[in-house]
Amino acid sequence: MRNSKIIEFDGKEITVKELMVSELDALLGQDDHVPSWLDRILDKDLLTGAVLSKSVGMSVADLSAMTPSSLRPLIDACKEVNPDFLETARLEVARAEKMEETLGSSLGAVPVS
Repeated sequence: MRNSKIIEFDGKEITVKELMVSELDALLGQDDHVPSWLDRILDKDLLTGAVLSKSVGMSVADLSAMTPSSLRPLIDACKEVNPDFLETARLEVARAEKMEETLGSSLGAVPVS
């Protein structure tokens, strides 16, 4: 069963839904994606515009036309109903940082001839 939450937003009821793994794969599996400002704003919350758009049922264009502070209720509800995705995203960020740290320290240890 999918988690969902109905929130009042801008005078309308918005149903925020948990995304399926296949939906996340389709949204996040695009390696050539150049982050938009919406993606950059959402980055600290480990979300992308595509993920938030799919979860709240609003277009990326509509979300991009909003101020960061007005996005907050949608972001918070999305995070609430997608906790497993966010925990996995946190682990992936930690792994990537650890790998970067390991590579950086091993590169510094290579003797230069």
